[in-house]
Amino acid sequence: MMLKSYAKINLILKVFKTSKDLHPVVSVMDKIELHDKILVTVSKSGRFNVDFSNPKIDKDNNTVIKTLKLLKHETKFKQGINVKVIKNIPLASGLGGGSSNAASVLKYLNYKLQLNLSSVKLNNIAFKVGSDVPSFLVDGPVIISGYGDKVLKIKLPTTSSFLIVKPKFGVSAKQAYQFFDRSKKASKKITDKQLIALLKNKSIYDLMTNDLELPVLNNVKALKKLQKDLNTYNFNKVMMTGSGSAFIAFSNNKKLLVKARKELSNKYDFVAISKRLKTR
Repeated sequence: MMLKSYAKINLILKVFKTSKDLHPVVSVMDKIELHDKILVTVSKSGRFNVDFSNPKIDKDNNTVIKTLKLLKHETKFKQGINVKVIKNIPLASGLGGGSSNAASVLKYLNYKLQLNLSSVKLNNIAFKVGSDVPSFLVDGPVIISGYGDKVLKIKLPTTSSFLIVKPKFGVSAKQAYQFFDRSKKASKKITDKQLIALLKNKSIYDLMTNDLELPVLNNVKALKKLQKDLNTYNFNKVMMTGSGSAFIAFSNNKKLLVKARKELSNKYDFVAISKRLKTR
């Protein structure tokens, strides 16, 4: 079975200070059309085999193999699983490729192997794989809260298409949160209900923010150049997504998006036009 594993963008990311390894967050996230392809086959071997088209990914230490091991521990299924991931989502970009891959495989095997795991069980397994994984179990836009384990499906105003630009280097989530911890800025607490009320009363572009952006920019100077390059165009909004290093730039002007893609493709490693995914 060939699965589509969609990337995500964070339209709003509020991060709060913590003394723990994980940071409490409130975030509005949605899936986008950019996606990896995953071929999953089931055998009688009882073994796992996971391959990626990108050789930089450790085939023995990744979100998919971790998902398979946790799922087997939980359900004791006997089948062998072969997974081939064709990567289109750039690594260490803040677009959630690894988390999306894990959630796609988890949901499919629950169906294919007739494991009948409840949404609560699936969410628990997903969260053990990574804090972003539960959000990919739910179609459409969501509000993520807690440590990523609480996911609420919401309705969200439409936005324009956008440009995704990522330099050759990446920023790991661990790095981004370390930069955040060294900064003095932290968001004021906000609840899901307060955020939903804001979304009803204000333009989504006015609300777009990422608390990790400034700490990352202050520590990764090359990203300031990317931000400056994007700001030379008349985009509706320019912001870093997730932990970076990818930036997204929104515009209703398709010609502007195409022009910027052409010009910036000569300077940056990954440049693509995408849009939010229609709810399936």
